[in-house]
Amino acid sequence: MLAANPQRTSWTPEEVRCDLNVLWYRPIQPYIPYKVEPIAANGKIYVSTASGLYAINATTGNVDWVYPTELPLGNSPTIARVNGTAIAYVGGFDDKIHAIDATTGQDIAGYTPYVAMAGFETNPLVINDSYTGNATVILAGNRDGYFYALDAVTGALKWKYQTNGAILFSAAYKNGVVYFASQDNNAYALNVATGALIWKTGGFPGQGFYSFWPVIYTDKVSGKDYVIFSGSENYRFSEINLQALEGQYFFPSCFTSSSCPWGTPIGPESVAPNDGYWTPGTDLIDASKISTYYENYPSRRSVFVLNSTNGQEYTFDSNGNGIMEYAPFTWSGTTHSGDKYPPIINGIDGIYYQDTAYASAPSIVRGDVVGWKFGTHFVSRVVDGSYAHAVDEPMTYSSGGKLIYWSLCCDREAGSYDVTIPYGQPNRAWQYYDSGGRNLNNLISAAYEPEYYDAQSTYDWRFFGSNNGSYGKHGSTQSPPIPYLGKLYMLRGNALLAFSPTATSVTSLPMANTIAAQSTTPPPTTSDLTQRLTNEVQKMLAAGPLRPGYHPSSIADQYGEGWYGPDQEFGEIFDYFQNPSDTVVTLIQALPYLSPSLQSQVKTYIQSNYGPGSQYDLTKIVHIGWGTGAARDFFTIPADDFAFFGQPYRPPLNPSTTPICGSCGYWHNFPPYNFYAAWKYAQVFGNAKSIFDSMSSKLESPPSDSYLTANPYMLNLYIAGYNGYLQLQQLAGYAPSATVQTTYSHLLNLRVTGFSKDVPWTGFDYHRTLSISRNFMFLTPELGAYLNQNASAQVQGAISEYSTIAPYWFVSGFDDTYGEGTTRQLYDYPALFQAKAYILKDPYTDLVKYLDAPAFYRGDLFYIQNLVAALGAP
Repeated sequence: MLAANPQRTSWTPEEVRCDLNVLWYRPIQPYIPYKVEPIAANGKIYVSTASGLYAINATTGNVDWVYPTELPLGNSPTIARVNGTAIAYVGGFDDKIHAIDATTGQDIAGYTPYVAMAGFETNPLVINDSYTGNATVILAGNRDGYFYALDAVTGALKWKYQTNGAILFSAAYKNGVVYFASQDNNAYALNVATGALIWKTGGFPGQGFYSFWPVIYTDKVSGKDYVIFSGSENYRFSEINLQALEGQYFFPSCFTSSSCPWGTPIGPESVAPNDGYWTPGTDLIDASKISTYYENYPSRRSVFVLNSTNGQEYTFDSNGNGIMEYAPFTWSGTTHSGDKYPPIINGIDGIYYQDTAYASAPSIVRGDVVGWKFGTHFVSRVVDGSYAHAVDEPMTYSSGGKLIYWSLCCDREAGSYDVTIPYGQPNRAWQYYDSGGRNLNNLISAAYEPEYYDAQSTYDWRFFGSNNGSYGKHGSTQSPPIPYLGKLYMLRGNALLAFSPTATSVTSLPMANTIAAQSTTPPPTTSDLTQRLTNEVQKMLAAGPLRPGYHPSSIADQYGEGWYGPDQEFGEIFDYFQNPSDTVVTLIQALPYLSPSLQSQVKTYIQSNYGPGSQYDLTKIVHIGWGTGAARDFFTIPADDFAFFGQPYRPPLNPSTTPICGSCGYWHNFPPYNFYAAWKYAQVFGNAKSIFDSMSSKLESPPSDSYLTANPYMLNLYIAGYNGYLQLQQLAGYAPSATVQTTYSHLLNLRVTGFSKDVPWTGFDYHRTLSISRNFMFLTPELGAYLNQNASAQVQGAISEYSTIAPYWFVSGFDDTYGEGTTRQLYDYPALFQAKAYILKDPYTDLVKYLDAPAFYRGDLFYIQNLVAALGAP
């Protein structure tokens, strides 16, 4: 299973020592998420993909079988023996957990998968012990916010427990208790037999828990169990960089001098005493500087050690100053957004190992895996070399026998070291490949990832033969090496690689191709969707006006083109739903599907908060600000993040008194989309003449045709705005403006004649993060109808390609993105969903396959828009 066992320690007894070379590699055609870990069992390596489960013979690399799925799988399978049969249990985005004969690849007879309300993105636990009454139970969290216990024989629901956020973190288990975290920023412990809550934490800092799992650690001294949760950074790169903050705190001279010494430890070094904890001769580093750092900045910690009995966070006071300290692990071994990789617990020495920063270097400090003496500020140095890796380079690690296996992102480096031999001693470490002369390209002498364009680049991004690809290898989600049957297995790109100590040549195996599959999941009913829509709207009404949506994504955050000008700190496209027009249009679209009483409440909500004369007057306000309103999610936005630009205290932006951008490439003061919202508002509430008269002078000329074709989402906004202007003008009783009509017609024609599925950029460009969504962002039903009549073939071709190269497009905040970052921006899933609905006119039964859970606890306007689009489909 993922991380080897129910305690998720990432340790197995088997080790593969010495220098290793590639024996064979097997390319697999479907996209494989980088968090997917190869699972070794039954003489096979099981690999989850976007098109099903592949079973590869561990000795020969042959494809033993393929279990195809129409929609992508969510994570690695778990292999368990139930009633004498080895079964692969694997969750998917078809909203269910499959049970597959692990030997033959066939469905298990008598098992009927339970259908949840969203995709299973977690690796399931499969438990059979006295605590479950010796019944075999599947335990898994779902994106719908529920944690499920299912009968592993029949698939029937045993119990479910609701949280207030999607569950993207796989669970850990021990002694009748299952531990997991939710995107509501809480950790939970449930009784596995009944589903009853044992404990729940308060809110953690950070933006949630993605991709990974908690780890159960038993302290060597006390014998007590602790549960470790590794969380997220929650700092948007465009404003502040936590890794830089930590580096400046630990090694301030390195940020003022290019001659900063490399590899200077963060504290004094010493030799471990023979106390039964460390291997004698182990090199220790005093990491009290990290402990002191978290005394001063506790909100920045991302590793949480909890007492397994009551959920209380473990702290200690090693320096005796009366201020409690936390585990000395920094935000390191990871990149921007996503989660820090979990610790491993070596089964030989019982020590807790995880990545932390501990050595100096110019600008970007160094870090790597260290061993922690629990409850102290001492860590052991285990990595050979004069300095470790840059802390913003993602790492992953696992353990077999006495060894820790590690790999660095982007297929750059991998190796191992023996934890029982002190640092610096001979015959204790090996490097399998590096970023120099022994890189994978040179070792294999072939394109080991043939489906990837420019795949052998150090900064690889996934193109699958297309220039539009926007998945990459540089995110925090990485897959570790796995020892099994005398070999070491790694997933690299779309290939499974087998390393062996006896390999003298490399065998290139043919591509394991994609196999088509049909959906077998019944669609949700329209009444179910209507209830979901009602729930989302009611949460907004209960909260009152909401702040913008905050979602750190990647370095691309700082390059966001947006409402108020390129790279403006207040105007990035990644201030989701910052324009009051977004809320007005979305709620008006939802009105026909709400009950009469709820319609009345929504109308009052719109008028009182966003109508003319209100706090967020859509005729004047173009950014609702961060100073007031309820949060859309549970996490706390770091105060120092927004203080960096003063955003929490900035009032809503009124362009009539505060110019947005005096030299922007598009509008200077007033976004055109406000005219579209004003038209929709006037259709419901009237007063069109007064609204038009107050706004008409604010319509700005569009930028150049070349700019608009290169940035089609901006063209979509101008089309919406000019259409809204003309419709509002007519509703106000005025004759249509000939000049505006001419410009509008030109924009529509440009949308068709200038349509291209391909991005205009070449080389490494962070605008590529929008390559899948750019054509269909800010799509209105009216523009959709126009493109249906005039460009449906081009749109069909684009969506077909985008769905192939980005098969997880419909997953909100999917944990892979372009360049240095982990979580996707949030535009893919509404853009393609609504293009399929409004342009291609896909039927209801096809659309609802792609309904995901909301990205925010409340006020996810994209999710509401998708519900409305599905409910309006034939």
